[in-house]
Amino acid sequence: MSVKFAHIADAHLGYEQYHWSWRVDDFKRVFEEAIQKAVKEKVDFILIAGDLFQKSNPAPQIIKDVIEVLTIPKKEGIPIFAIEGNHDKTIRDVSIYDVLESLGLIYTVGLKKARVESKYQESIKISSNWYLVKGIFRDIEIFGIKYMTRAYLEKFLPYLGGNGNSILMLHQSIKEIADVSNIQGYELSLSELPKNHLYYALGHIHRFCMREVDGAPLVYPGSLERYDSKEYSKRVVYDSELAIGEGQRKGFIIANDFKPKFVGVGARDLIDIIIKADNFEEAMKKIECATRHVNSQSIVKMKVISRATINYSLVEEKLRSKGIKNICSVTFEIPDREGGMPEIKNVYDFLEDDFEIKLFNELKEKEMSDANLRNIVNFIKTRFDMHDIKPLKEEEPVEAGKIKMKGTLNLLQFLKKNVPNKET
Repeated sequence: MSVKFAHIADAHLGYEQYHWSWRVDDFKRVFEEAIQKAVKEKVDFILIAGDLFQKSNPAPQIIKDVIEVLTIPKKEGIPIFAIEGNHDKTIRDVSIYDVLESLGLIYTVGLKKARVESKYQESIKISSNWYLVKGIFRDIEIFGIKYMTRAYLEKFLPYLGGNGNSILMLHQSIKEIADVSNIQGYELSLSELPKNHLYYALGHIHRFCMREVDGAPLVYPGSLERYDSKEYSKRVVYDSELAIGEGQRKGFIIANDFKPKFVGVGARDLIDIIIKADNFEEAMKKIECATRHVNSQSIVKMKVISRATINYSLVEEKLRSKGIKNICSVTFEIPDREGGMPEIKNVYDFLEDDFEIKLFNELKEKEMSDANLRNIVNFIKTRFDMHDIKPLKEEEPVEAGKIKMKGTLNLLQFLKKNVPNKET
């Protein structure tokens, strides 16, 4: 018997991005659009792979909005199976997901302290304290677990193996897909995923991507709205000439007999503009040209790269004169000198928080001992939850962790050589 289902993730409802209250409506609008399209496609069920909400205690208005939207598939007899993501999970005994489940709007899967049995759920006792709740639709089993750090996750992975006619739903980062260039952590590699499933429904990474696990599709649908400025819809670069590049699509998945198809939603455009100019007059002319590719409803992020002094007020005034009112950031950068490091007068001006300041102070020490390196590596591991790198014990030489920490140590040594001191 054929089956069709929708796979949605990372709606982040209630997110007041850039402190703009109207962005909350954008996130709700695309979520409702995705649900409406899934219902119109006559799906058998819907998967929500975590981060339905921006935070675990959403405002009453957000809860009201979600109830209204989720009532749409309920009226059509379409069950929704869901797991909590890192944003909306809670350590409390009752979560917002439990509230929605009590209203019959969703069916949560994963670990529970009590047995759950319903038309769409079955429980397996895995210890004296825990039950693993599975979703059930006809003869399809839906396994899943809420977001966990690696240390906890690996304890429960053995219970998540499939039966050959099942789905696994996770809200985790996969090593081969995570954006390591931005030091985005990960909890699993492809080889560690439980086997014998027909479809892997993932959430947490915000861009659409697909891989395979033993021939079965592993899919991140991505976030429904543009959660971060890196998720731009279009990039406009004006250096010696104008160049336009497409960015990320936003949407969800319709899977027909476990074959995924991406379905787009009308997320608001976010245009990333990069201007390179020798002087202020050239910069303003290039901004005039680049902004012809921006509509008045777009969110705009702009970076101007120049050695000349750039007047921020005049740049912003120029953007607003073009009808661009949704400006999330305008930044200025001095170009690299002959491909080297940018000239920095005071590096502390570029450090954003206590973590970066503490790390920088450790790195700029003239003598880097094993103890220094050990402290720094453990400090970074704690910050980024890098459970795959074992912390170094006080008596353990750095050399003992060479294989697992080679990349980290190389990075630290590079920073040590290239990051200027406070006085430079």
